Amino acid sequence: MTKKYTKTFQINYPDIDPFQQLKLSRLFDFCTVVSYEQSDLVGIGPAYLSQRGINWIINEAECWFERFPRYKETITIDVYATTYNKFFIYRRFDLFAEDHQQIGSILMSLSLLRLETRKIYPISEEVGEAFGAEFSKRLYRFKRADNSQLPENPVHQIRPKYSHLDYNQHVYNIYYYEWMLDSLPMEFLKENQIKELAMRFEEEIALDEPVSVVSAITEDEPITTVLAIKSAEKEKAIATIVWQNVNAREENKWSMNLQN
Repeated sequence: MTKKYTKTFQINYPDIDPFQQLKLSRLFDFCTVVSYEQSDLVGIGPAYLSQRGINWIINEAECWFERFPRYKETITIDVYATTYNKFFIYRRFDLFAEDHQQIGSILMSLSLLRLETRKIYPISEEVGEAFGAEFSKRLYRFKRADNSQLPENPVHQIRPKYSHLDYNQHVYNIYYYEWMLDSLPMEFLKENQIKELAMRFEEEIALDEPVSVVSAITEDEPITTVLAIKSAEKEKAIATIVWQNVNAREENKWSMNLQN
């Protein structure tokens, strides 16, 4: 039986971007809070993980957004696990506005990492049942980015420091999203909002490991960007983002209101 956990957040000043919308990285912070609070509630929290020397890592994420919450708005996030197998558990985060309208959803594939060996730790029946997830051998196929058009030259370069690391001793996943968006022009981010996003985490990024962002953008509608974070030789993560024009979205909403 699926076990759902719900938490409410108010969007405050540190949570917003220059356009008074919730930052993507803060949204994933909220999801992490909800995720760990549910884990505590079902008995698979930090104490359980620490005893076994393991912790959660995100493999892939797939998102859609009707819009992003704005400053002073109150939102609700529901989290629940859908299915699990030996190596993956799938958890969904549904995002609701104050009027209870769903404005977004995130599906994540997570695994357990043995911290000492950096190897994947099997997900037990105990863990799956604690979250109310159904066992299934069927793997969810996330959208895959086409990296064939990515250029060689980076548009953004980073050297991870202490403040970028998390409990797993590698770069916290929210920085992947921040670095990718940092590589895009401010005017583009002002005029466009994320509608769909698919991210695949390929490999850990360690302290002081130089990485760079490369990106390609389509000329067709809808505007789509492919962004990758790379070290000297390896691809660390890759994402495809489908954008919607902010003005077009508002015009479409106004048109629908008139028709109603």
